[in-house]
Amino acid sequence: MKGLKILIVAFVCLLAQSCTCNDGDIGPLWGTWRVTELEIDNEKVEDYSGTLYFCFQASVYVQRYVYEEIHGKDEVTAAWEYEGDDLLIYFSGVNGLHKPLAITGMQIGENLVEVVKSSGDNMTLSYENPDGVVYTYYLKKW
Repeated sequence: MKGLKILIVAFVCLLAQSCTCNDGDIGPLWGTWRVTELEIDNEKVEDYSGTLYFCFQASVYVQRYVYEEIHGKDEVTAAWEYEGDDLLIYFSGVNGLHKPLAITGMQIGENLVEVVKSSGDNMTLSYENPDGVVYTYYLKKW
């Protein structure tokens, strides 16, 4: 009986610990999102393979591009903040690392991304880079 009580207490502690990301608030962006479609200046990128992912957890943002044919990937990290419809993504570029993936059009430093639409498992983001090129990312919760 004593062993069962210890097992139950351990399970409850483990369960409680796993649910405390950001003080229990995981927010609407938390998790991994697959970029299903990409537009540049309102034109669909026809040769886009659909293997770009945006990942949000705590204050860490990850861009991941998967090369399925060779079972490889490129992955970079950044910091992010979200307030209202504004998503601020910051790439430090330290030591040549932490640079955004070229396909996203983002730059080293601050990138202000607008959450155009967010409904459950679908989200649309828009980003205008310093050259005035507008990138639209259509995401699906992965």
